[in-house]
Amino acid sequence: KKNKYLNISFVAKKNWCEFLKKKKIFYVLVLVSDGKLRNKLINQSLKNNIKVLSAIHDTAIILNKELIGLGAVIEPYVFIGHNVEINNGVVIQERSSIEHNSVIENGVTINPRCQINGNCHIKNFALIHSGALLFNKITIGKNSVVGAGSLVNKNVIANTLVYGRPAKKIRKI
Repeated sequence: KKNKYLNISFVAKKNWCEFLKKKKIFYVLVLVSDGKLRNKLINQSLKNNIKVLSAIHDTAIILNKELIGLGAVIEPYVFIGHNVEINNGVVIQERSSIEHNSVIENGVTINPRCQINGNCHIKNFALIHSGALLFNKITIGKNSVVGAGSLVNKNVIANTLVYGRPAKKIRKI
C-alpha cells in the first residue's frame, strides 16, 4: 500500500530505473516471483547501468560460485554440486539440491525440497514445484511446469504441465 510493505518503502514505478538513478542508487536485487518478469527487470537494470545483485544464504553449499549468473536467489540449505551452471534470475528455494553438470537457464524457479540429479537441463522460465525429483539426464523444456511431488523420469517438452509419480503430461500451457 502506497509503495510500502510492512512499513518498509520499495520502488513500484514504471520508470523505476530513472527513479533509482536520481536517488543515486546503482544496485538492485530483483525479487519478483514470475521468472519472465524477473529477467525482464534484470535486463532493464543492466541497460540502465544498474548493477544486479544476487542473494545467497550463508548455509547454501555451492561448489562452483563462479558459475552463478546475475540476480540469483539461493535460499537456506541449498546444495549446488560440481560444475552446475546457474543462469540469470534463477531462484532456488530452501533445502533443494542440484547435482553435478546440470544447467539451470534464465528465470527458472525451483521451489523447496526439490532434488535435481546430475546432467539435467532446465530451460528458460521453467517452474519446478516443491518436492519434485528429477532423474539423471532429464531436460525440462522452456516455460514448462513440474507439479509438486512429481517424479520426473522422462524429458518434458516446452510449454507443458506435468505431474505425478511418475510424471505425466497433463496439458500444454
